[in-house]
Amino acid sequence: MRETQDELIQAAKLAVLGQLAAGINHELNQPLAAIRAYAENARRFIELSRIESADANLAQIVEPTDRMADISAQLRQFSRKSSEHQEAISVQACIEYALRLFHSRLRDDGIRIVQQWPEETL
Repeated sequence: MRETQDELIQAAKLAVLGQLAAGINHELNQPLAAIRAYAENARRFIELSRIESADANLAQIVEPTDRMADISAQLRQFSRKSSEHQEAISVQACIEYALRLFHSRLRDDGIRIVQQWPEETL
């Protein structure tokens, strides 16, 4: 029975992941567009022998790639099969995780999140 329950939980996770695909696609496309623009600008600066400007553009690529790696790691963690051992988790951390996934969409839609947490971890 426990094994069947674990399989149902995993199936539900994957179903949710499928539903989130459009949002995830949006979250990944924004950093990709930024990376492309910075890379194209850097190439142009190199053609113009403006090495410092090219270097600045290449440095800007780090942030969106870090964002994409973070999204990927979060999705990988979410889609993993649950282990048998149980452990306490932070409600605040779970909500932060969800908000990070949709940060760009919330910002684009002008949605501002106000968080008021108690001092202790829930």
